[in-house]
Amino acid sequence: MTTFQAVIDRYLAAYAAHDAAGCAAVYAPDAEVHSPFGQAAIGTAVIAAIHRDWFEDGETNKTMRVIRAGIDGNLGYCLVHFEADVPGDGGGQGGGMDRFRGSSLNVMQRGADGIWTITLTSLNERQEQDTDQDR
Repeated sequence: MTTFQAVIDRYLAAYAAHDAAGCAAVYAPDAEVHSPFGQAAIGTAVIAAIHRDWFEDGETNKTMRVIRAGIDGNLGYCLVHFEADVPGDGGGQGGGMDRFRGSSLNVMQRGADGIWTITLTSLNERQEQDTDQDR
């Protein structure tokens, strides 16, 4: 899990800095991001563009952690739980912020250079709270 957490941590650092190109850099050139929040993004240029849109949504305090992972040769997967504060309708905590929870299932590929990149991400909103099994 630490192998893929390192990739996710690079992504998270770029996200916190609102660095769309840095977010896209953890993806393979032909990667895909599928989300219930919009159309699929295919390729790093489009992935960078959707991140610029996401930054405008005002999300802050994002955390991400790998809760399951597996590797078979140069392919792998990781299931990630994420949380972030998003502007709410005024009913949320912290001055109108709501806590948004979700998960992503990511297909990973190790390149000839040994560097892991994400080739496919499927994002999902989570309604339930974390369980002890998730911690």
